[in-house]
Amino acid sequence: MLTFALYFPGSLAISLLQDSIGIEFGDQGRKLLGGFAVAVVVAIVFTVIKFRRRDKHPSAAFISVTSCAEDDATTKPPGD
Repeated sequence: MLTFALYFPGSLAISLLQDSIGIEFGDQGRKLLGGFAVAVVVAIVFTVIKFRRRDKHPSAAFISVTSCAEDDATTKPPGD
């Protein structure tokens, strides 16, 4: 779902870059660098929000499926 939500703004940005036919090579480089900077900022903000959310809502403790500790059931036969 998130992929589709991010696909539309990306395709819109690409179409806006393609519409500007009369720009020079240097202008395209600045737009590319600006887009990369925006992508880095979005990734950092997403990571910070994700870590803060994880700190506020810690995951539950590990719950074992077995009720008691058992030895390894897949031991090799002593002959080999």
